[in-house]
Amino acid sequence: MRKKYFYDLHCHTSASIDSPAKIKEIVKLAKRRGLDGIAITDHNKRYSGAESIDGLQIIPGNEITLNDGSHLLSYFTTKDVPRNFNLEKTVSSIKKQGGYAVLAHPLRMEHGYLKNRNDQERRKALSLVDGIEAANAADYPKLKDSALELKKKHPDIDFFFTAGSDAHMSGQIGFAAVAVDKRLNKDNFREVLSRSEILIRPESKEFRDRVLYFRYAFPRFIKFARSLNLVISRKIFHIVFSKNFFRLNNIRFSRVKFNFREEKKKELD
Repeated sequence: MRKKYFYDLHCHTSASIDSPAKIKEIVKLAKRRGLDGIAITDHNKRYSGAESIDGLQIIPGNEITLNDGSHLLSYFTTKDVPRNFNLEKTVSSIKKQGGYAVLAHPLRMEHGYLKNRNDQERRKALSLVDGIEAANAADYPKLKDSALELKKKHPDIDFFFTAGSDAHMSGQIGFAAVAVDKRLNKDNFREVLSRSEILIRPESKEFRDRVLYFRYAFPRFIKFARSLNLVISRKIFHIVFSKNFFRLNNIRFSRVKFNFREEKKKELD
């Protein structure tokens, strides 16, 4: 059996407005959990740092906000991709740079591009992008099954699957990942991910329950604030509430122990 390599392809650092995570903390925990690499995908800001830190591979990425509020992941672009454009224009910008476009959490109620779209619109979107994020550790696992079903429903469209923790704190790292048979790089990204194994850790459930409650409480909080004529912006909310939510929970979830490589070795023994 071929050796497996494990990647978390959706991670945020303190370069994102809603994340307090320092990259050194992320790398340390990623290595402890047996990951071979991670993708740094901060909000509307391309990662341009080192491609390897302490032996951990770093894939340059970006999570771009589209004009409808949904999110698109890009990988291996050479410069920032403008936000608030439609899907077609944004994907075109990514591909002109030789990068890959992947719909982030595509079926999520909030920020999911494919949610509430008809079949024709979904086909068009799937034809434009290179892939979709089949598993996001912050979403209910059933959305993974729904994402995988899209390939069965549209077998004539060539797109691959990715997975990631959507980590906004180091304690989330590795909660969802892909297992692949080669180390990922810009040249083989599509080929290798086309046969990837999608993984969601059982340890993610407790955190998912907490973050989902927080996520759906947010719109209610904004509505309440507006009813009282309070001036509150999304930016202020993330600075005051989101970052502190992740800071507090990080103490607990950083202690969660698992290791992909050790588990795979035991499986093969």
